[in-house]
Amino acid sequence: MSAQTPAYHLLCINIHTWRDLLPATHHTTSSTTQETHPFDAILFAPTNQADLARLPLLRALAPVIVLVEHKMLDIALAALQLGASAYLVREYTTTDLLDAVIEQVVRQAGTSTPLDQVPGIVWATDENGIITAIHGDAQTMLGQDKHRLLGQPFNTLLENLQSHATETTKPKPQWQQVVQTFFVEGKDTVLELYYHPHQKTSAPHGGAGFLIDATPAREHKQALNRKYQELSLLQHIMDKSYTLDSIPVLLETICTELAQVLHVPQAAAALLDRHKQELRVVAEYREPGRPSGLGAVIPLEENEATRYVLEHQRPLAIKDAQNDPRTRGTHHLMRYRGTVSLLIVPLIAHGQTLGTIGLDSLKEREFTEDEIHLVMRIARATAQAIENAQLYEAERHARMRAERLQHATSQFTQQQTIEDVANVLIENLAMLLETPRISLWLWSGGRPRRLHTLNAEHHSLSEELIEEIQARFAESASPFSIETERNPRWRSLLANDANTLLLLPLRTKESVFGSVLVETECVPDPETRALLTAITQQAALAFQTTQSYEQTRLWAEKTQELARISLDLRNANTQDDLANRLLPHLMSFANAEAASLLLFDPVRRIYRTAYALGKWEHLRGWELPEHFGANAHVIATGQPFVSDDITQSTIFKAVERMNGCHAVIGLPLRLADRVLGTVWLGRTSPFDTAILPHLSTLAELAALALDRAALHQETQTRLRRLATLHDIDTTINASVDIRLTFDLVLGYLLDELAMDAAVTMRLVNTMNELTPIAARGFRYADAIRHVRIGEGLAGRVAMERRRLVLNNLTESGISMHSEFIHKERFQTFIGIPLIAKGRLKGVLEIFARYVFNPSEEWLAFVETIAARLALALDNFELFDELQRSNTELRLAYDATIEGWSRALELRDIETKGHADRVTKLTMQLVQQMNIPVEEWVHIRRGALLHDIGKLGIPDSILFKPGPLTDEEWEIMRKHPVYAYEMLSSISYLRPALDIPYYHHEKWDGTGYPRGLKGKEIPLPARIFAVVDVYDALTSDRPYRPAWSHEKALAYIRAESGRHFDPMVVQAFDHLMRTLHQGKKRGDS
Repeated sequence: MSAQTPAYHLLCINIHTWRDLLPATHHTTSSTTQETHPFDAILFAPTNQADLARLPLLRALAPVIVLVEHKMLDIALAALQLGASAYLVREYTTTDLLDAVIEQVVRQAGTSTPLDQVPGIVWATDENGIITAIHGDAQTMLGQDKHRLLGQPFNTLLENLQSHATETTKPKPQWQQVVQTFFVEGKDTVLELYYHPHQKTSAPHGGAGFLIDATPAREHKQALNRKYQELSLLQHIMDKSYTLDSIPVLLETICTELAQVLHVPQAAAALLDRHKQELRVVAEYREPGRPSGLGAVIPLEENEATRYVLEHQRPLAIKDAQNDPRTRGTHHLMRYRGTVSLLIVPLIAHGQTLGTIGLDSLKEREFTEDEIHLVMRIARATAQAIENAQLYEAERHARMRAERLQHATSQFTQQQTIEDVANVLIENLAMLLETPRISLWLWSGGRPRRLHTLNAEHHSLSEELIEEIQARFAESASPFSIETERNPRWRSLLANDANTLLLLPLRTKESVFGSVLVETECVPDPETRALLTAITQQAALAFQTTQSYEQTRLWAEKTQELARISLDLRNANTQDDLANRLLPHLMSFANAEAASLLLFDPVRRIYRTAYALGKWEHLRGWELPEHFGANAHVIATGQPFVSDDITQSTIFKAVERMNGCHAVIGLPLRLADRVLGTVWLGRTSPFDTAILPHLSTLAELAALALDRAALHQETQTRLRRLATLHDIDTTINASVDIRLTFDLVLGYLLDELAMDAAVTMRLVNTMNELTPIAARGFRYADAIRHVRIGEGLAGRVAMERRRLVLNNLTESGISMHSEFIHKERFQTFIGIPLIAKGRLKGVLEIFARYVFNPSEEWLAFVETIAARLALALDNFELFDELQRSNTELRLAYDATIEGWSRALELRDIETKGHADRVTKLTMQLVQQMNIPVEEWVHIRRGALLHDIGKLGIPDSILFKPGPLTDEEWEIMRKHPVYAYEMLSSISYLRPALDIPYYHHEKWDGTGYPRGLKGKEIPLPARIFAVVDVYDALTSDRPYRPAWSHEKALAYIRAESGRHFDPMVVQAFDHLMRTLHQGKKRGDS
C-alpha cells in the first residue's frame, strides 16, 4: 500500500482488488444484457444495527460491501456475520485500522469473539515479537492449532509459511509494515500476510498482523481483469465502428487487437458472398514477414470447416489445420502460411452469418474456453458493428441514391428536348459506373434509333439483336444483363476490357419504347442496379413528358406552318404555280430529300409525273399506268403509303429509279369522290411518322388548291381562248390579205393549243381541189401541197364534211401511207371542215408530234375557230367581189372628177393644164411631207377640183380683161363657197373639200372665204396654196408673162409666215431643189 492511502479502506482483502472492482462495476451496472455479471457489487452504508436487516435482501441481488465510519466498526463486523462480502471504513488510515484490530484482539484474547469468524488469522505480538493472541481458522490455513502458536515468536510463524511456499514475494516495508504473499505448494492457494507494529506512544508496544487466503480475491481480480480487457476491447470495437470509414478498416483493427490479446501471429476476417457462395478475405493482421492472404477467395464447397462454422453458427478450433480433413480445401494455403492450429468463429448478427474471423497459430495450440468465449463475444460485437455499418452504409447509400435520384429527376424536369433528357440520363448513369460505355436507343415505329452514346460509338444493333432485345422486354420489362463470354453474338458490341452488357428498359405502363445499353466490366451490385433502373424510369417519364411537349410544340408549329402553307397555296392560280409552291413546302415540312407530284389524265387514264424536285427531279414526265404499284394502292385505299425501306415492300415498283431514297411517303390528292393525283416524298433515312397527320392535312389542302387552280386555270383558259377568238376576229376583220390573216390565225391557234403544226386549205370549186392558204410549224416545205377532194386526210375531211381525229399515227400505220406525215413524225391528226352558210369553204388541219387525246371542250374550241375561218373565207370571197366592184366604181368617180377638171380648162383656155400640174406637184409635196397614204386620194381629188366653184362665177367677171372692181372681187371670192355648196352633198367627195374650200386662206389670217389663221387652215389647203401660187406665177397670163422658177421660189420664201405656212414652204423649197437637181442631171 502507498503512503497516501485513499479515504476508504478495505479490511481483510487487498485494497487494490476493490479499486479494480470499481470501474468494472461502473461499466456493468448499466448493461442491458440478460447475463448477470458475477462481480457486480452493492455498496451499503448502514447507520445503525437496525439497518442491517436489509442486508439479506441486498445479498440476493449482488455481493454487498458495507461502508462505515471508524466509530462503527462493530456494525461492520456484524455485517460480515450477516454475509457482507467486505466493509470499508471512512477517514481511517491503515495504521488506525490495525490499531483498532490489535485492541480488539488484545481485549478479546482467550474468548470467543466475532474475530474468530474472520476468513483468515489475526494475531497480536508483544514488543519481543511473541504471539500473545490469535484468532481465526489456523488449522485450515496453516495446518496447526492456533493455541500451539501462542507464545511462539512471529518469525517462527513466518519461517513456517516460507518453508511450505513454492513462491514468495519480497516483503514491502510500508510504515514498518510487512506485507508478503505466499503460493502454497500443492494447492492453487495464495496467502497474504500483513504485519504492523502497534504504537500508542513514541515507543512500540508490540504489533499485530493478519494472514488471509487471497486466492478468491486473486481469481476475482484475474476474472475482473479479463472482463475489463474484454469490455475495453468491445468498447474499442464500438468506438472504431463509429469512427472508421469502412468495414475492412474496422475488421483490420479487430484482427490486430485479437492477435495481440491471444498472442497469435496472424488473424483474418472474411465476408460472405451469398450469391457466389464464397468467402473473400477483406482484412487481416500479420506479423512482419508473414505472407498476406488479403483478397483470397475461400469457396465453401471446398472447405468443410468454414462451411460448418457458417451453417451451425458455432466456433471451430482445429489443432492440426494442415492435415485435418475438415480443411482439406485449404491445406495448400495453410502450409504456405505455416498455420498449424486454427480458430474460426462466425460473425453473427441477428441470426444471420456475415462472415468469419480466423486466428492462426504457428505452433500446435489448444484454444481455451475463455479464449474462445472472448473471441466469440468480440465476434458478436464485431458482427453487430458490421451490421450497423452495413445498415449505416445502406442508409447512406439509400440517402445518396435518393438524393441522386432526386437530383436526376430535378434535372429531367428542366429539360425541354429529348436530346437534352438523353444527355442528362447518360451523365447520371456514367456517374454511377466506372469507365462506362453507354448507348441509348428509342424504338421508332418498331425500329430502334440510336439517340445518344458515351464512349460507345461502335454500338450497332443488328436486326437479330434488336429482335432479341424486344423479345426479352416483351416477356419482362425488367433490366437484364448479358455476359458476352457466354453470348458471342453480343461480343461485337463490347470493348475488349468489358464482358458484361446491362440493358435497362425505357418503359411506360403500356410498353417498352426504348433501351439503355450499359457496357461494364462486371454486373453492378443490386443497389447500383436498382438506382440505375430508378433513374432510367425517371428518364422514361421525362422522355414521355418531353415527347408530349415536343409533340404539342411540333403540332403547334406544324399547325402554324400549315396555316402559312394554306395561305400560300391559295395564291396559286395555276398548276405550275401550285407545284412550285407545294413541293418545296412539303420537302421542308417533312425534311424530305425528294418530292414529286403525279396528276391523273382522265383521257389517257394514266398518272403523269408533272413536277419533281430534289433527288427525283429526273422523274419529271414519267408516266405510270392507272393501276401501277404503290401509287394505285394509295388511290384505291385513300390512305397514305409509308415505308422505311421500299426495297422490302412487295407493292412498290421501280425501286431503282428512286435514287437511293428508300424511305417513302405517298399521299392521295382526293376531292370528294374525285382523284386528282398523288404526291410522294422520299428520304435516305426513315421519316418521323409523327408528322403524318399534318402531311395528310397538307395533302387535303393541296387537293383543294389543285382543284381551285384547275378551276382558275380552266377559267383563264376559257378567257384566254375568248381573247384568242377576239384576236382572231380582229385579225380577220382588220386585214384584207387572206394569206396574212390566216397565217396570224394559225399562230394564235398553235400557241393556244400547244400543237406542232397547222395548215388551212381553201376549196377551189373550179378545180375541185384544196389549195393551201397558210401553214405553220412544218419542217419541210413539200409537206404543204394541193389535195384533191377525197384524197389524203384533208380530202377525206372535205368529202365527208365532218371532223376527223386520229392519234398514234405510227402504230395505226397511217404514217406509213403518208410520206409527209412519216417525214414530219406526226403522231396526232385533227381535221376540221370549214363550212359557211352550208357550203364547204376548205379544211383546217392540225398536227402534233406526240400522242394527244383532245377533250370535247378542246375540240369545240377548235371548231369555233374553224367556223370563224370558214366565215372569213366566205367574207373574203364576198369582199373580193365587193372590192372589184368598188374599184370599178372608184375608177368611174375619178374619171368623172377628171372630166369636170377638163371641162373647167375648156372654159378657160389660159388655165389649160393647170389642174394636172398642181395635182401632180401637190402629190409630190404630200409624199415629201409624209402625209398618211389614206389621205392621198382625197388630196388628189381636192387638187383636181380646187377651182370647181368658178363654175358659179359669171363669165363677165371670170374672163374680164381688165382689173376687177371691188364688187366684182367680192363675187370672185365666193367661188370657194360655191365649191363647198356643190361638193358637200356628195359623200365620197366630202373628205376632199379642204382644198376647194380653204386654198385661198392665208397664214396670217387675211385670206378668204373665212379668214382662218395659222393651223386653223387644214393642212391639205396650206400645202395646195403654195403649189397653186407657184404654178400661177410660173404660168403666162394675159396681164403678165410667166415668172422664172427662181423668182417664183423667192416670192414663195418671202411670203412664208404671211401667206404661207413656213413648214410647208420649207418642204416645198426642199422639193424644188430636189426636182431642179434631178432635172439638171437629166439634162446633162
